Amino acid sequence: IHITCGARDSQGNVWWGSAGEGIFKWNGEIEHFNRSSLFKGKHIKGMVFDADDNLWISTEQGMLFLELAPGQEFILDSELYERDISGYAAKYSMVKTTSGDVWFGTTRGMYQFHPGGQFRNERTPLLDIEALKVNNNHFPCAYSFRDTPVYGSNSYESSSSCVKFNPDQNHFEFEFRGLDLASTGELEYQCWLEGWDDNWYNTKQTSVIYPSLLPGEYTFLLRARNSDGLWNEYPLQYRFSIEQPWYAKWQNILILIVLFLFLVWLVVRLRLRQLTKQKEKLEQQVEIRTEELAEEKQRSEELLLNILPAQTAEELKNHGVTEARSYDEASVLFSDFKGFTQMAESMNSKTLVKVLDQTFKRFDDLCDQFKVEKIKTIGDAYMCATGLPIEDPNHAYNLVEFAFAMRESMKEINAENKKQGLPAWDIRIGIHSGSLIAGVVGKKKFAYDIWGDTVNIAARMESSGEINRINVSESTMSKLNGRYDLEHRGKIAAKNKGSLEMYFVERKAEK
Repeated sequence: IHITCGARDSQGNVWWGSAGEGIFKWNGEIEHFNRSSLFKGKHIKGMVFDADDNLWISTEQGMLFLELAPGQEFILDSELYERDISGYAAKYSMVKTTSGDVWFGTTRGMYQFHPGGQFRNERTPLLDIEALKVNNNHFPCAYSFRDTPVYGSNSYESSSSCVKFNPDQNHFEFEFRGLDLASTGELEYQCWLEGWDDNWYNTKQTSVIYPSLLPGEYTFLLRARNSDGLWNEYPLQYRFSIEQPWYAKWQNILILIVLFLFLVWLVVRLRLRQLTKQKEKLEQQVEIRTEELAEEKQRSEELLLNILPAQTAEELKNHGVTEARSYDEASVLFSDFKGFTQMAESMNSKTLVKVLDQTFKRFDDLCDQFKVEKIKTIGDAYMCATGLPIEDPNHAYNLVEFAFAMRESMKEINAENKKQGLPAWDIRIGIHSGSLIAGVVGKKKFAYDIWGDTVNIAARMESSGEINRINVSESTMSKLNGRYDLEHRGKIAAKNKGSLEMYFVERKAEK
């Protein structure tokens, strides 16, 4: 950088001029001022500060005046005096007198300037609408709000376009600013929203809010006053309009009235037709519903009979409760499958449940045939009884015959399983006869159940038996009256019951 000259301001800062690179300020650090429009191609010959710390620079193109901001951080205003002294470029030297006048030498002699009288503020502030917020959101404008100022006059080339907004877009906030090149003080503004305000009103704020504007056309006008009290002769303008809501237009109101009257007429006609049809449908629905209720009652009774014995179900329907009943003579059967747990681990779960379901369904069919009351299933165990809820002196005989039928069914099922590559299921059956209690307990998910020591001993008969054999107790054996061949097993230890007399039952061999 080619330094050509220097000067010191009243604050002690040192300024340097260059050949084509602008000016530099030194105050412990270097600041570079190089606005291309001011310094481009200018060879600075001399620099001097006047009494107001304005900087005068002599160049080959003429005398350049710079008005600096109070903090000297930027240039407020500038003026190049080349028209008045064309051909007398300041090439050599310049000096400031104690009165603040500036003298500079040229190729045609000495020239004197009086800075105090040269710069009267006759220019009005420059105005700019920086932003518009509609309903508290920045409005994306199709063109710039910044109208072009015509320098040398007090007018603006304002846009004639009118921006249209929807009826619900009625909250407006204008943000603006003004710039007075001769003063850094606070500007005074005047705003006027034609179509809303009655006249201008003054403000020092740089924003104005218009809430809840009604539909119509508006023009926002803005002007400001400079440091010498001059207002903008031609204010900056922004034209916009808020559309009427669709229902406020007379054409739409007329259409709405016609549509309303037509709808009233149509609703009345349709309502009359609907009432007639509803009456007919209601009569049909009453007949259909009566039949459905009868069918639902029949299904509910069948479902109840499928869960409870007929005598118990009838008592429950009539009284809402049923009492448990004691039976002096009844027989109880337990059955399960040997190794079921191991089969459950090795077989597919769906296949296992399917075979178990088919097996128990066959047992259920046999219950009706032999007057057997199914009690429940527990896993692979099947529990049933005879002699209840209606007492039957042949309860032991009927239950043994049922056990033989179970065993035959298992042979058929195993034959079918073999065809499908499934393992055989070996059944164990145990029977005991004696007294017990039967009935329904609780109030949810009714289940007919039996209790008593007879039930526990029947379970021991099953667990102490052998596969594909029918193991009965001494009590059951005594009620068979010699109708079957009995294999006495002697006393067998039963869990929690000590040793009990047990017998295997088989049909008598044919002679």
